[in-house]
Amino acid sequence: MKKLIYPLIACSALAATAALAGGPDLVAPPQPCTACVIPFLDGELGAAWRNISDVSLPGHVVVPAALGNFAFPFNILGAFGPATVVLPGFNHSEKHFAARVAAGLKFPITPMFRVVTELGWGWYGKDELNHAFTFTQPGLFFPTFFNRTITSNTNFETKVWGFDAMIGGEYTIFNNVNLFAKVGGMMENWRPELHNTIVVTHNFTGVPGTFAPFTSTRTFNTNFKHTESEAVPAVIIGAQYEVTQWLGIHVKYLHTFGGKTRLFDNNFGSGTTVNGTTTFFNTNVNWSAPTINAVFGGLEVRLPT
Repeated sequence: MKKLIYPLIACSALAATAALAGGPDLVAPPQPCTACVIPFLDGELGAAWRNISDVSLPGHVVVPAALGNFAFPFNILGAFGPATVVLPGFNHSEKHFAARVAAGLKFPITPMFRVVTELGWGWYGKDELNHAFTFTQPGLFFPTFFNRTITSNTNFETKVWGFDAMIGGEYTIFNNVNLFAKVGGMMENWRPELHNTIVVTHNFTGVPGTFAPFTSTRTFNTNFKHTESEAVPAVIIGAQYEVTQWLGIHVKYLHTFGGKTRLFDNNFGSGTTVNGTTTFFNTNVNWSAPTINAVFGGLEVRLPT
């Protein structure tokens, strides 16, 4: 978190230095008064980091025994015993792009201080996992003539977005420089999506002059999509430089006090039934709202009243 806050402090210091050095004589924001309310709109782009853990997997998976997908008696002759497959690791990639829009009201209390309320919606990126392996196993009774190949391709991604409600204060430290802090909550939404394809191919190499070679293939598809929501506390801190009385440029840091989402939890094994056939792919997701850290730069447009 310190690494995210330091750039924000540095930007605030630069803005303050520019004001002290006698920068352009910009028009100050609307003069505060006890009877006026200042509506505003915010638009901002930035980067977000989500506390979504890497996959926790055992080092192997047990593929259950099966008969070959052939006509009798080749299904018996081409039987396969259970097999242990060593799993490679997942490729975990993070998409950091984030965006947020907000609308709110400012209530001047003194010439230097304003109470701020706002409602916002933000997109906080996604995490994507990709996993693939191919396993070939010889037949149980006649390994020279029978074998099966199992290919698995998995894509798992989690998208995160949320609605927030914030209240706080804004303090003018120079004519054109404001510091602000807000507290509130976010209704955080995240959607895990799982797409898995398992292709099982049974092969018979054939016997020259007697039986021609042939194969039998079955495909199992698993598609899972689920949206979860959870309310979590949130804070925003930042600094704003006033360009005109109606326009400001700001940087801000947003943090939500969520938990840690685990995509899988050591739950690969036999037991899942797909199309009447027992497969070896199980999933387990911890539905905790992930903690979000985000840094934004954006514009504030104040509206006339």
